[in-house]
Amino acid sequence: MVLTRITDSLANSNPEDYKWKFQFIRIAVFTMKKIPRGKAKSPEVVEPKGNYNTESLTKHLSNTKARIEELQTMDKNKYFDHPVFGHLKLKQTINFLEIHTKHHLEIINDIQK
Repeated sequence: MVLTRITDSLANSNPEDYKWKFQFIRIAVFTMKKIPRGKAKSPEVVEPKGNYNTESLTKHLSNTKARIEELQTMDKNKYFDHPVFGHLKLKQTINFLEIHTKHHLEIINDIQK
């Protein structure tokens, strides 16, 4: 869900509208490569809606992989407007996606213990 929304946002962004703003929390998270747990709630727009089964999840995973590949050819000045970190250019967005994915994998691993 998150990756779909982010890639849509990147694709539809106008690089001329990009505005850099100092955000201490962004610098801290990107430097430590870790998102603090329990400090934020996911925006409603990225929360899953409806029921999922193996077929729909497999299709979603396939679409997600295609979207990741699209990032490789996207204009480096495209940006994503993160609700906490502000505008993130393509390279920062990819970095955020890595940190965000790692964050959720750690949560899954803890649940499985």
